Amino acid sequence: MKNASIHGSFALIQPQDFDQILQHFAQGIFQPVIDSVLPLQEASFAHERIEAKQAFGKIILVPNPEHHG
Repeated sequence: MKNASIHGSFALIQPQDFDQILQHFAQGIFQPVIDSVLPLQEASFAHERIEAKQAFGKIILVPNPEHHG
């Protein structure tokens, strides 16, 4: 549907590659897939979603959601 590519690795990150990988994240080349952002108080709900395989991507828990835009 989209003209997209998925790149990944099942190998461990080699120490000599770590700096370049961090630079790619900083430049926006690598972007994580975020399922949802929830308040920290909903951590148990987040775990339930993960265990039930209902989450697609990462679930981010925010300690004080009213302080984040």
